[in-house]
Amino acid sequence: MEDRRNRRWKLEQVLEKQKLRQEKVYGQLFEECIVALGDGTRILSNEMSENVYDLLQNLYPFTSWSSIDWEKVRFKRVVDDVAEMEHFLNKQYGQVNAEDVFVIWSYGDFPVVQTRLHKIVDSLEDVLAVSSDTYVLFPSKFVVEFHHEGKITIGQIAE
Repeated sequence: MEDRRNRRWKLEQVLEKQKLRQEKVYGQLFEECIVALGDGTRILSNEMSENVYDLLQNLYPFTSWSSIDWEKVRFKRVVDDVAEMEHFLNKQYGQVNAEDVFVIWSYGDFPVVQTRLHKIVDSLEDVLAVSSDTYVLFPSKFVVEFHHEGKITIGQIAE
């Protein structure tokens, strides 16, 4: 009887270790977003994601309700749609569509995703479906906030 309990306990321990090794699942909308973004898209580790979140918060001031405090951002521009955003960014920084940027979601425990800006534009509906507010960060140049009410604001780092 004791031997049976011992084997059962060992089996439970092995199963628990396997659960810890399994990749975390972030839900259907996140998975669909990753598929839509396609090849070359990287899901960052928890540690790297934390570093990107910290970088965003160090570069831009935030309100207590987790939105960028645009009143405190010197260089900003509100655009009507993603086409205007692309036009403005390409005019301001050259062809940034092929540049790697970070996608950051304001709510949930989603990891940061690194991908090309043009992939975000092409898959915007899937990207925005993951969480209510979404940020696209090009650390040395700009951030784009897609607010849950539809407002798109671009903030530029002061040089």
